[in-house]
Amino acid sequence: MGETDYIKLYPKAKKAANAIKTLSTIIVFGVPLVVGVAVLTCYGACKTYKRIFKNKNSH
Repeated sequence: MGETDYIKLYPKAKKAANAIKTLSTIIVFGVPLVVGVAVLTCYGACKTYKRIFKNKNSH
């Protein structure tokens, strides 16, 4: 590999590294966010569901 090959490949390698960094950042912040939203949604749905069932049983 000559000097010119290295110069040609460097920007591509840098782009790939940036893409990986961005992807890992998205995963690190995105996964807990999605899990949190899912948990809150399930929690809210369960509470609503129980409330509806309690109201049906009390009538």
